Amino acid sequence: MDVEALRRDTPGCTNRVHLNNAGAALMSRRTLEAMTAHLELEAAIGGYEAADQERGRIDATYANIAELVG
Repeated sequence: MDVEALRRDTPGCTNRVHLNNAGAALMSRRTLEAMTAHLELEAAIGGYEAADQERGRIDATYANIAELVG
């Protein structure tokens, strides 16, 4: 694991040492971009419609998490 790369990809690490990762970890750029894009999609077409449109990706995420945790 490249800790320095992870820090570079986490904007909040630029200005602080954040030790509350168990309760509210800092988001990576990829996470922030994904969440922002989905919120923009919801604003454009509606929440249920956005969920329907992204159903395949949402289901794949649940399957990947299930595989990860067994």
